[in-house]
Amino acid sequence: MGKSSTHKLLKGIVKVLSNGPKSINEIAEATGFDRIAITRYLEILRDADILSEQKEGKKRIFELRTAFGLRDDTYFGLPLSDEQEELIDALYSAIKKEWINVNKREPVPIQVQKTLYKINKICQLNLPFGWYLYGALCVKVYDPLKYYKEDKLSNRIMLCVKEVVKEYGRDQFAYQLKLRHYEEEKNYFYALKEEILRIFYSNNFSQRSLYVLHKKLRELFQLSPKVKDDDVYPEILELYLDLIMDLTALDDSKLRELQPEIVGSFEDVWKLIALYRYREDLSKFYPKDLLRKHFTFDIAQQEREIIDRCSYIQSLIPLCEEIDDPVYKRIKETVQNIKLRTLEEQARAEKELKDYEKKHGLNALNKKLREEFGL
Repeated sequence: MGKSSTHKLLKGIVKVLSNGPKSINEIAEATGFDRIAITRYLEILRDADILSEQKEGKKRIFELRTAFGLRDDTYFGLPLSDEQEELIDALYSAIKKEWINVNKREPVPIQVQKTLYKINKICQLNLPFGWYLYGALCVKVYDPLKYYKEDKLSNRIMLCVKEVVKEYGRDQFAYQLKLRHYEEEKNYFYALKEEILRIFYSNNFSQRSLYVLHKKLRELFQLSPKVKDDDVYPEILELYLDLIMDLTALDDSKLRELQPEIVGSFEDVWKLIALYRYREDLSKFYPKDLLRKHFTFDIAQQEREIIDRCSYIQSLIPLCEEIDDPVYKRIKETVQNIKLRTLEEQARAEKELKDYEKKHGLNALNKKLREEFGL
């Protein structure tokens, strides 16, 4: 089931149960979704305390515990106050209008989001933002096809809109603005993610790449959000490191053949990390219990996708390779025994990288890291 279908299923279940308690068969009939899928997600919602379950004979009856609305125009259906929504809509309208005026083209969503983030930061508007897949993201979705009400903004905010649009419009492509965003915010975590992706996507992807990736992934995972309410999450990260090492049992030609699947596996894992990062950041704006309810569905779905894809990749790795190849076993043992840096060591290393980046720029830093690892 795709991500959009997952959201439709969640909304369908909530909508049906908003009219009163229902059995699994009644919910499946009303939503048109498969009974097995319905059962799985009902249990997820129950475990998240969104639903309660009772038995009537052999029937399992589910009921909404509290009012739980899901919006289509916010990420994860999160609520917004009227004041927040009016301000965001006005800013979206102003940014789009100014972008077209200055750059003679409409902005894409990532450009609008990064522009809004900087305006929010400069003007201290306290809008709900968090870091997600590609950087900072406002809770309200920007839809380029939607009309946003042009409420009047203060002169101070309008001046900021003009200045930021003028600055960010110099980057012709959204990818350039994304990297600029990471550099401006000195976010080593997201810059490291980009470095890992470049290795995964490299035309020279090989066994050698996997050893470099293993080390960099360990560092990425160490910097990732620490989660207390999900026992599966840390296990997935550890098993993914094992999978990367297991892939070294394949020759380079087989690795290049599987490269799209391997790249996809990291993107799946990154999505899970980003979900937790976004949830953690948004805890400044929403109660943690509410966030848990709104994110539970997507997190469970993402974990399932990771397990399915990684299980498929693992099934393609010959078991005998690890047993018969002493060089592979020796290298794997060495890599697994690498000690993670202490927090003090990590802080020193990050400071050195940030100082280098400040002096030479993000591109120079990335080049230095690639040369360090022989890529």
